[in-house]
Amino acid sequence: MQFIEEFRTPGHVEIDPVRFARITGVDPIELAKLGCTGGKEAEGFTHSRLQNLLRDSLRGLSAAYSITQDRSRAIDWFCSGTVPEFENRAVKELIVNGKIDAVLMYLSSIGSGSSG
Repeated sequence: MQFIEEFRTPGHVEIDPVRFARITGVDPIELAKLGCTGGKEAEGFTHSRLQNLLRDSLRGLSAAYSITQDRSRAIDWFCSGTVPEFENRAVKELIVNGKIDAVLMYLSSIGSGSSG
């Protein structure tokens, strides 16, 4: 099974939030809150928003995995890593705030040996 496939229910293309929470160790309640607009519960949960967040998160996880070739290290980086170029903000925070491209650029620089 490929790294990304671990996060999907077999036979489905959508990312399974329960699997994602279990694999990454992210609290399911926190994950549900992140599925709300900008992490604000009052604005309401949407399935589409959660899937977009999970997709972006998985893009970051996959990029980290391609560099480390280590599932545990990639997940640990996603859960507790920071990005120096963004004032050491948490990776999850950057992704929730729509900065997945910046996260991917940072990982690319690490992969090429020019940063980190």
